[in-house]
Amino acid sequence: LSAVYPETPAHQAGLKVGDVLLTMDGKEILSSDALVRAVGKKRAGETITLAIRRGEKDKRLTVTLASRPDEQALRRPAEQPPEPDADRGRIGIVIKELDSSQPGVEAGVLITRVESESPADGRLRPGDVILRINEEEIRTVTDVQRALDRDENLLLFVVHRSGGEELITVPLR
Repeated sequence: LSAVYPETPAHQAGLKVGDVLLTMDGKEILSSDALVRAVGKKRAGETITLAIRRGEKDKRLTVTLASRPDEQALRRPAEQPPEPDADRGRIGIVIKELDSSQPGVEAGVLITRVESESPADGRLRPGDVILRINEEEIRTVTDVQRALDRDENLLLFVVHRSGGEELITVPLR
């Protein structure tokens, strides 16, 4: 899963960003489109059983479906924070330490700007809070710089965005 929003059936059932969906009601799900089609055939209030893989473990979760919320409301960007001084690094983001202005987030690093034409452009957004990079927890700007110093071709970011967590891939080459 690349995103799980609060107050949704997925969140209430315990699904997390990074979970891999294996089956729904015993039927294999091979793509996100297949999941959307399968769920679309159900009604609000019905329950489904999902088999997922989280890390090395397989789990079964029961989800009670609800009416689909307005996707624009879920993805509404956070207010644009003031521009800090920070290193843009090799992926083209300006970051700063998290402060109390980000409700609902206890730890992470705030993205304040994304450089045009950079690897992060169109993927990461100002207002995103970086929680993890390649499964490593991020608490400080130094943590981000250390994660970016590694010789990786692809970075997997988990960010807090619009009240939920999303998995964002940033290819570097």
